[in-house]
Amino acid sequence: MTDSTNLWTGLLNDELYERTNEVGVFLTKMAADLGEATDGAVRAAYHKQSEEDLAGALFPIFQEAQKLQETVSVTHLQQDSHIDANNLYKSHTYVFDIQNETYSFQLFLLVVPPVFPIAMTVDEGVYRDTAHLLNSCGTVDDEKFSVEITSQEGLVECFDILLKSKKLRYLVNSLCKEQGQSYLYDESTEKAFR
Repeated sequence: MTDSTNLWTGLLNDELYERTNEVGVFLTKMAADLGEATDGAVRAAYHKQSEEDLAGALFPIFQEAQKLQETVSVTHLQQDSHIDANNLYKSHTYVFDIQNETYSFQLFLLVVPPVFPIAMTVDEGVYRDTAHLLNSCGTVDDEKFSVEITSQEGLVECFDILLKSKKLRYLVNSLCKEQGQSYLYDESTEKAFR
């Protein structure tokens, strides 16, 4: 086959895939907005998942996978002086927590590679409240309480849907009351959520 078409040229068009670099910006803003809406009584944090967050059976699996990855990388590096390019395409795991001075609640866990799709695993109760709506923003997995989100617009839509959860509304209002805030969520002003 001696076709003169260079097949690599199509690969170099980086605009074929939507990058995830705005995910953190959006969710950090949503976290700040909750604190502002509740006058600081309830706040949210979007942060990288720490090893301490990995509890139970997942932690040993995570450790073994990390050891294996390090072994593979070291073996590869011993053969030549290049750095393993797979590190450029690593996914990172983040969590979105809602908390006051006493309580904390993990709304979702998010696995974010450099390009979409991203995988969001939602709190079971919040997921069940909103599952009938979540399929509009991505591919849902009812067994894992997760949504595969394929774009930034899908993430915004998904977040908006999660705010409709009875459980989430109840918890945010309860955390406000526990901190001595006298207002409850007011649908006419959307005070606690926007």
